[in-house]
Amino acid sequence: MNYWLFQVSPKVMRLDDALRDEALHTFPIQQHRQRIASGDRVLLWQTGKRAGCYALATVMATDATTPHPESSTYYRTLPTAEGHYATLRIDYNLWNRPVTRDQFPQNGAFEDFYGGLPLTNYRATEAQYEAVLSRVRAQDAIEEPWEQYRTSSGKGSGAALNTILYGPPGTGKTYLTVNYTLAILEGVPLTELALERRAALRTRFEEYREAGRVAMVTFHPSYSYEDFVEGIKPSVTSQGLTYELQDGIFKQLCGAATTAYRADPDDALPYVLVIDEVNRGQTAAIFGELITLLEPDKRLGAPEHAQVQLAYSRSTLSVPPNLYLIGTMNSADRSVAAPDLALRRRFTFVHCRPEPRLLAEYATDPSPSGIDLAALLSTINHRIARLLGSEYTIGHAYLMDIDSYDALVRRFELQLIPLLQAYFFDDLAQIGQVLGRDLVRQAHDGETFYLKPASEWTIRDFMGVYGRS
Repeated sequence: MNYWLFQVSPKVMRLDDALRDEALHTFPIQQHRQRIASGDRVLLWQTGKRAGCYALATVMATDATTPHPESSTYYRTLPTAEGHYATLRIDYNLWNRPVTRDQFPQNGAFEDFYGGLPLTNYRATEAQYEAVLSRVRAQDAIEEPWEQYRTSSGKGSGAALNTILYGPPGTGKTYLTVNYTLAILEGVPLTELALERRAALRTRFEEYREAGRVAMVTFHPSYSYEDFVEGIKPSVTSQGLTYELQDGIFKQLCGAATTAYRADPDDALPYVLVIDEVNRGQTAAIFGELITLLEPDKRLGAPEHAQVQLAYSRSTLSVPPNLYLIGTMNSADRSVAAPDLALRRRFTFVHCRPEPRLLAEYATDPSPSGIDLAALLSTINHRIARLLGSEYTIGHAYLMDIDSYDALVRRFELQLIPLLQAYFFDDLAQIGQVLGRDLVRQAHDGETFYLKPASEWTIRDFMGVYGRS
């Protein structure tokens, strides 16, 4: 068995995105083609400013001549001719916590390490591979097993305790929180809930909310620990302005869930807190010392059960195993920071992707005036993914309620065009690469571009986006 360093520049391929989406199945072989073999171990390395080992993998085969279809989406520049590719099995996915070279300053195994050099495939050593693997294990950087983030007691048994639904805008993240909540509270699979009428799901969700079993909050830059856990708040009474200690929404729901758990630890009623736009708040400040208590083995009744003393009341707090957190995160929002590693380690992340195929089944009118909405959205997203990355694509929800050609024009004019302008910082040349020359025109000077007025758009313009005229 041999050890290899497979590396790529972010200018050529979005390696971290491909790994995050579990879409990296092949990798180019440009050197050592006759020596790389099935069973060999691989350090997958990304060069550039964010250089590091993003995965440890095993070579499964070396006979592919083109990249896997799922993997090819993440290349910024695809090879123009057939080449040689290794089929990989990702053993340790480190896309959100890469191991960097500077973490081995005293390790002699890395004196002859080739990360950052210009070629694609280099020899590595067993010592280098084992050093990375040991570092990963030591820092608990391997993605936590799914089962560790599930509870084994109560009616919500089998559901992840802490979940974040993330993805581009319009992919139904907030919409899906209703289904995820009911799956926990009622112990029903998501697949069964998907068959029910939306109105019935919403009615039951609101009933649970009124009963105090569900609470919702939206994080924003001004949201604080005092709002979420506890804080001193002003209160106007007959005696004038006073200040009192008030419990936040998390502490309130945690108290109700704890009462239910202590009454019946084996079959405690589950409670759910839904946090919309979780990454828009300062999560480290909002959760404070409670972030540790979210871990399954730190919850009430667990072997490593922990409790903390709260900052204001000085009372102690534990988080019971029947309290579930469901968050949503818009991954295309440039105005907010990515969630820190402490949050990532304690939540299961569910990727919500655009699903153009759903338009053919569920859209109000899948083909207004003959325009194929699924083909239109698929083409636009494919082009955006090439230019910016898959996290900047457009969700199917934008087109679900389109019932006429006029409605489609208004949706593009008032929502989708502004969204593209934000994505591309008003660069009409790049927006033109997404929408095509029928909607974005080139001026006579050959250097400037302009958006065709919405009043002049035609059915043929929209069909031209996906190649039909």
